[in-house]
Amino acid sequence: MSQMIDLKNAREHLEELVLSLKPGDEIILTQDGTTVGRILPTPAPPRERKAGLGKGLLTIIRDDDSHLEDFAEYM
Repeated sequence: MSQMIDLKNAREHLEELVLSLKPGDEIILTQDGTTVGRILPTPAPPRERKAGLGKGLLTIIRDDDSHLEDFAEYM
């Protein structure tokens, strides 16, 4: 969500503005109706990947090779 705010007003409320930022938000700073800057939140650190998080989300049918017939010319 973008929010436009005048630079003078942003100076007065800088801490409040920065602390209110959520991922995907941005604050567009303007001066006399012209954009002069943006304030963006720090990106969230990547989540740690752990083996097994997708367990049970995928079903593999082992005895069904008939779908491969459509790709025989490419193999």
